[in-house]
Amino acid sequence: MTERFLDKVFAKELLTREGRIGVIILYLIMTIGGIYGVQQLEVDFSIEYFVDDGSPLKFYLNNSAKYFNNGKSFTIYTENKDIEYSSVNTQL
Repeated sequence: MTERFLDKVFAKELLTREGRIGVIILYLIMTIGGIYGVQQLEVDFSIEYFVDDGSPLKFYLNNSAKYFNNGKSFTIYTENKDIEYSSVNTQL
């Protein structure tokens, strides 16, 4: 039954000029929707999602986040070779 429907009705409608234009429009709408959807994705990954609740690794990760998560760290790179940044006089 499905094969007859595809052969006698659906295929004939798709092969007409209006059917081809409709398929192209549908394809463009789906492509635009896909591009919009990809732009809305946010990365939310944590290794803790893959660790069992009772495992020692989960215990370690929880305690590490609780006691040692004091903020964001950052690094500053400089190319001034004339200044000694580690000296006490420079830091004052």
